[in-house]
Amino acid sequence: MIVLATILIVGNIVEVSGQTPPTLPPGMTQAQFDALVDAIGKAVADKLKNEGAIATPRPAPAPPPAAGNVVADQLAAFVDKAEHVLQGAPVLGANLAAITSLLDESNQGGRSVRRFFLLLAVAAGVSLAAEPILRKSLGVFRRRLASGTAPERGLASLVNLGLLVLLDGLGVLAVWIIVTGELGVLFPGYTGQDRLAAAVLTGLFRWRLFVLGFRVLLQPDLPAARLCTVPDRDARVMYTWLSVVVFVMIVGVILTGVAAAIHSPPDAVSTARVIMAPLVVVVFLWFVVQSENAVRHWCNGLTGAPRVYRFIGDHWIAVAAPFFLLMGAALIYGAVSELADVGAALRLTIGLIVGLLIFETLLGALLQRVDSALPGRTPASDAAKLPDVLARCLRVAVLIGVGVALANAWAVNVLGLVDASQWNALSLEMRTAGATLFVGFVIWELLKFVTDPYVVPKAGMASKARGSSPALSPHASRLSTLVPLLRAALGIVIALVAVLIVLADLGVNITPLLAGASILGLAVSFGSQALVKDIVSGIFYLTDDAFRVGEYIECGQTRGIVEGFTLRSIRLRHPSGQLHTIPFGDLGKIANFSRDWAIVKYDFSFPRDADIDKVRSAVEGIDSELRRDPDYGRKILEPLKTQGVVGITDNALVIQFRFAAEPGNPEVIQREVMHRLMHAFQDQGIEFGSATAVS
Repeated sequence: MIVLATILIVGNIVEVSGQTPPTLPPGMTQAQFDALVDAIGKAVADKLKNEGAIATPRPAPAPPPAAGNVVADQLAAFVDKAEHVLQGAPVLGANLAAITSLLDESNQGGRSVRRFFLLLAVAAGVSLAAEPILRKSLGVFRRRLASGTAPERGLASLVNLGLLVLLDGLGVLAVWIIVTGELGVLFPGYTGQDRLAAAVLTGLFRWRLFVLGFRVLLQPDLPAARLCTVPDRDARVMYTWLSVVVFVMIVGVILTGVAAAIHSPPDAVSTARVIMAPLVVVVFLWFVVQSENAVRHWCNGLTGAPRVYRFIGDHWIAVAAPFFLLMGAALIYGAVSELADVGAALRLTIGLIVGLLIFETLLGALLQRVDSALPGRTPASDAAKLPDVLARCLRVAVLIGVGVALANAWAVNVLGLVDASQWNALSLEMRTAGATLFVGFVIWELLKFVTDPYVVPKAGMASKARGSSPALSPHASRLSTLVPLLRAALGIVIALVAVLIVLADLGVNITPLLAGASILGLAVSFGSQALVKDIVSGIFYLTDDAFRVGEYIECGQTRGIVEGFTLRSIRLRHPSGQLHTIPFGDLGKIANFSRDWAIVKYDFSFPRDADIDKVRSAVEGIDSELRRDPDYGRKILEPLKTQGVVGITDNALVIQFRFAAEPGNPEVIQREVMHRLMHAFQDQGIEFGSATAVS
């Protein structure tokens, strides 16, 4: 209704303003009369020049401006152009007032201005009404599809989302069909009325087409199918204001196009652009304020997106308001300077920024659903997955494309830092370099994905592995121990090769760099014999599989768990918590307590008259219990048994107990065995000797 009222009011105002036209020759319009006067004046001036009555002075060569005066000259030129633009305002008003005479076809048997605007308003209303009517009629199907779009449904939800998008797109398709039919039936010609109607109706279709993308993401009436994490009320508010913003931008394009279509001079067209710029900026700023909460939820809910989105969401007004103010200033500057590429560059910039947000939203929604479809995965799973790797690579490729497009729009078309030919040559080199770096990034991401399963997390505190806690830190396999070093080495090689290829593509001679690197490496190798010794020793230790990450070892006077190592040193975590960093060249003999198996022996003293068979029977019962225990049974490799009497004192017999367990932390099993033995001996009346000793 607002659109219909606006069109009717504008039509009435234009018709009333055109009811008092100036006195013109019969059968001639104002535009034809002005064109005739300009043609006559130009013909007279050319004739006088040819006859020599007017001498055309030969311009003197202007001296080159001083470097310090360049900015002042540019400012003066801008001010002069601004004055011309201001002087074009009356001309623009006069031309807009003459629209009535241009649109009035009643003298030729056509429509009057009032009838034309009324018909255009009806046509616009019918085309805009088709979309909500069709959406409401399909409401049951849309709600049914929305109920099956949850990420937990996996790939099946993608089908429902696709069908829902098709249903929403049917409304826009209906608008296009109606607009096409109206242009073909009601406005089929090339008159002023037909061209204005085509601009208005086509603009309405573009408006609904652009807004369709935001409807798919926000779904203001279907929260279950919403792809972004925005609350219901904020989603409706944001969708409304996005529709207003897009509508104002399209209206601005139509009005400036109309100003140029009625043969307005360039200054008048620039005046129309200057008038529209503040209106566009005000609408954008109001949108920024109204959508603060929605943007914060949206940006913070993006899955796997760069942190810059979270920063923008948390500081939306502080980031967006200056940007749109600069956009308005650029629009005014482009209009005054008659740089039509400024508006195109700004529209491209806004479109790419919005496109990045839409891309991240769709990519996050897709990853959630693909993740749910993988076996044993959930939408919140943090494990490394191939789709995540491909998504990161795709994100980098999109960012590179956006950067190239923005550089082309601003550096070439607007700022003129380089001309088109130079940009083509430069962009070719940059594209080659960017492709090389992108390939290197993809190789590195795939290498990380392949090697991540073999990179164990940092081992726990040594007190947990050799102390009182039963929690053990799993040690790594031999491959898991070597993979971190191999990955680091391959990463360095990939980076160096990529950088050298990029430098070669940019025209840099890399031969001196290679020669210098070789000489530097030779000098380091001669001057750092201790470093070479550490590296070579580390290679042989790893080749011999002397230790792995997570194992408990002893070297010299130091014991601890291997938490990691570099090319020249190893890091050991002592049971007391200290972290020792020891060069490989100083390790010496290695004692590994975490390999194969561990034998645990300890002694108990009993009275000299104790029944040894009864003790042995109690131990066998404890061993049977431990074998059935799910926590300890798999860790005992050889059964618990007595080794017989290993010593006799004045008043006691010393009996030894023994069992074999998995390496790493057998003390935990030993404590459990001793605890159960004490209870078993008490239950069977077996007493300990007076000189009980445990070793």
